[in-house]
Amino acid sequence: MTNQVSKKNKGFTLIELLVVISIIALLSSVILVALKGAKQKSNDAAVTEEINQIRNWFELQRSPDGSYANAFIALGSPTPVGQTSDLINHVDYYSFGTGGNTCSSITDTQLQSLCTAVVKNSPNATIPVLLIGGPQTTWSTHSQYSIQAQIPSTVLSTQLSMCLGSSDNTSSNNNGVGSADYNFGGTGCLANP
Repeated sequence: MTNQVSKKNKGFTLIELLVVISIIALLSSVILVALKGAKQKSNDAAVTEEINQIRNWFELQRSPDGSYANAFIALGSPTPVGQTSDLINHVDYYSFGTGGNTCSSITDTQLQSLCTAVVKNSPNATIPVLLIGGPQTTWSTHSQYSIQAQIPSTVLSTQLSMCLGSSDNTSSNNNGVGSADYNFGGTGCLANP
């Protein structure tokens, strides 16, 4: 009788193994979801920082008379190849990323690197992820600029979600403001830098 008892205790039953495997699978899926959220937040923070660095770069290019012409020259101005004019919102801008220009068209290496980093952090975007420009009324004088970007966690949206303007105006998540695809009218955005 003792021999039979010891043989029974030597292994796990199929049910016990299935329970353990189910618990491990459940814990793994919870951890994977948490890691995905952390990576997304990390990409969002990286893009926000890169956009702030683009703004800093623009400010370093400002001339004593307040013009940002040198910065726009790096984008392709005064002969703006790749510039888009939105006649409804009265803005001119350069677009980078999906459906826009490649960052390699930018002549300044530091700005090109920042643009590339912003675009790289939004790999699933369906619209250009970075717009740089301003109101048509100030385009020829280059007295204002706006940087609009899509934060990676919003790439499935048709709205750009962060704006930084030359007047230190900023906004984020301006869904429904502006045209169908871009929120030009928000604070710091292209029509309102």
